[in-house]
Amino acid sequence: MQWPAEFTPTFAPTTTLADHAICFAFIGEDLLIDAKNALASPGQLSTLGNPHSVFMFGQNSETPCVVAAWPKDTPPPPTLQAMNVRQVFDLLP
Repeated sequence: MQWPAEFTPTFAPTTTLADHAICFAFIGEDLLIDAKNALASPGQLSTLGNPHSVFMFGQNSETPCVVAAWPKDTPPPPTLQAMNVRQVFDLLP
């Protein structure tokens, strides 16, 4: 697999979501996206409380890229929708 030039794989557990992170946020197995089919921002996720788990998988230039997960019974914030990853694949910009 070839990574984009500006992406550096960096695998490490973390306990926080940086304000500027690129975040793949999951409730159960569903990815959270906004009305414009974009990934959720850390600010949009703040109402969910601390994630059950957070893992950094790389950096895009200086921006951390993380996966964050909440339990499947967590209601999504009003500005986001939880969708099956397969449904989202063709929607993301």
